[in-house]
Amino acid sequence: MKVLIDVEYGFQTWLWEPEVKTEEELRLLWSKHRPTSCCDLVTELPGTTTRIWDEIGPSVDTADFVAQWHEEDDSHLIKIGRKTNG
Repeated sequence: MKVLIDVEYGFQTWLWEPEVKTEEELRLLWSKHRPTSCCDLVTELPGTTTRIWDEIGPSVDTADFVAQWHEEDDSHLIKIGRKTNG
């Protein structure tokens, strides 16, 4: 699964690719590693983390989830809904 993480309201953007197979596993992993402050490092998440430096990087269209990484009370993991034709 792919998660685009926005750090501190636009300060940095990361692509996180944890080694999980289900949404439940991802949510459990997120709850264990969710930041307690904006000083916690995204790179300490299990799996692969890649800093996105510009507009050419992965977009929300290629991610399964988006996340906000800030303080304990405002860090969230959100599943991206997909529209289907039909």
